[in-house]
Amino acid sequence: IDGSFLTSSKPSSSNASIPIPPADEECPAGGTMTLSGDIADPLTPTLTPGDFFNLVYVACDDGFAVVDGNLFYEVDAFSNDSDLLAGTYDLSMSATFTDFQIMTTEDTLLSNGDVTVRLNTLAAPIVVTETSGASLTVDGDLGSQTLTNFASSFWQETGVQPSPYTQSSSGTLSSTLLTGVVSYTTPVDFTGFDADYPGTGEFLVTGVNSSARLVVVDNVNINIEVDSDGDGVVDETIVTTWAEFAAL
Repeated sequence: IDGSFLTSSKPSSSNASIPIPPADEECPAGGTMTLSGDIADPLTPTLTPGDFFNLVYVACDDGFAVVDGNLFYEVDAFSNDSDLLAGTYDLSMSATFTDFQIMTTEDTLLSNGDVTVRLNTLAAPIVVTETSGASLTVDGDLGSQTLTNFASSFWQETGVQPSPYTQSSSGTLSSTLLTGVVSYTTPVDFTGFDADYPGTGEFLVTGVNSSARLVVVDNVNINIEVDSDGDGVVDETIVTTWAEFAAL
């Protein structure tokens, strides 16, 4: 992966920028979406650290879901050798959700918090996607979940068949559906091909006095090793399949 990824703070007020005046757009089935922002170079086109876009939804109905609330994007980094028109770039943007609600016939989800996304296509057909954040809370009909200090990475080479991928993740989760707080990590990265289940990897979930480790046997079978009392010894091994686990 190209190592020219740049990080930078928001430009000072001495740097020229072009404000994007608020523009209202009617949603297909009712409501509105208002876009505004500030961009330093709207003509090239390119992005500059500190550029931002603000989306305000008011009962915006696209026929499938109704969206309400605020979504704010800010560019954190944009590498010098990026080319938006060619689709090759190393871009990092932070998104802040404020009372951002999505309502469907099946559920209502309300999000508050932050997520930073990095997308690197400079070494295409290898694509790297990374997400991270300090805190993100999602309230829904089935309860409330909060992720803190979370991060994930997904690497895939799309130019070959089958397309190999590598995936990792870590963070802390609290939920009204759980007792206490759990942390999760991938001690061994997941690897696989195309849209298939991973063929290798491990996923470890740790609570106050217990843990469960998902160990990949192959892209069909997995074992779940349960340490029910936190003494570091496996008390039970559940032999199952990816399909059965995904259906839980």
